[in-house]
Amino acid sequence: MNKKRFLSLLLFIGIFQSYSQTSPETKGIASGRHTQKWEFICEAYVYSRNLEVRIAKTDKGGTLELSEAVSNPELYIGGTVYIYLEDNTFIVCTDKGLHQNLDGNAISLYTLSQTELNRLKNTAIKSIRFTIKGIRGRFQSQVGNFTAVNKKQYFDVYDKRIRNSFETEIEIKQLETN
Repeated sequence: MNKKRFLSLLLFIGIFQSYSQTSPETKGIASGRHTQKWEFICEAYVYSRNLEVRIAKTDKGGTLELSEAVSNPELYIGGTVYIYLEDNTFIVCTDKGLHQNLDGNAISLYTLSQTELNRLKNTAIKSIRFTIKGIRGRFQSQVGNFTAVNKKQYFDVYDKRIRNSFETEIEIKQLETN
C-alpha cells in the first residue's frame, strides 16, 4: 500500500510541476492556455464561501481546476465532481487523485474530454457540486458535499442588462484562439 501511495505522490507532483511552468499564481494550470479564475459562491461552505474554478485547454481536451480554502492541509477536494450546465445537463468528472494543498488551499485537477470541453464552449456553467474529504477535527473547516453557484455577487443587480454570472462559455471558446 505504501508503494502505491508513493508512486501516486510522484505522479501527482510530476503532473503539477509540468502544469505550473512559469508563475506561482497559476497553482496547477499552465499559464497562457487557461481561463481566468472564477469565484463561484458556495454559501454552505462557511470557511471561505468561494470556490475558485478555472479551465485549461490540453492536447486531449481540457482540465478543470478547483481550489478551496481549508484550515487543515489534510483536507482535499476529492471524489466525483458534477458540473451543471445552463441547458439542464451535467458533466461528471471522476477523481484521478490529482490533489495538492498549497498556501492553505485544497487544489484538485479533473480531466475533461474534448467532447465535454465542446459542451462547455456552448453552454455556461450553472453550478459545480464537489466534496471536501478528510478527517474533520475540532475547530476546522467543514467536510462533505457542497454546491458552488456561478454568481459574481450574492444578490442580483437591478439592471437586467448586467449579468451576475461569469460568462464561462465565452472564455472557454477563447481558449481555442490563444
